[in-house]
Amino acid sequence: MRWIPTIAVLLALLPAQALAAGKPMTITTAGQKGVPSLTKPVKGKVLSSTFGPGTTVVTITGLHTSYVFSFRGGTIKMGADPTLDAKMNVVGKWKITGGTGRFAGITGTGTMKGSLTGKPFVFSGHYQQ
Repeated sequence: MRWIPTIAVLLALLPAQALAAGKPMTITTAGQKGVPSLTKPVKGKVLSSTFGPGTTVVTITGLHTSYVFSFRGGTIKMGADPTLDAKMNVVGKWKITGGTGRFAGITGTGTMKGSLTGKPFVFSGHYQQ
């Protein structure tokens, strides 16, 4: 029982952001050449050091982009409002909007970067479940 006060002191010293950040995650997509379709979803493969191999479906609606990542046992849904520069580089912030199966109840946020010149897109951030 002597360790309970020690843990309480350590938790009090941690910044609130460190407690709320959650577990780190990374998802990397295969490269995309050219501007994706604005009229139909784009499908592709992904690899995540956090969740393993999977697939993605990307849907663009105006300035908003929706991602559905499918991994063994469920899906993770994300939304993002990325920007595109003159060199075809894409950057933005994403937010998890839902999950199914083993990802039911998942939340999280992070950043994304990639290029429409064939380089992979990397989604990195934190999630909680």
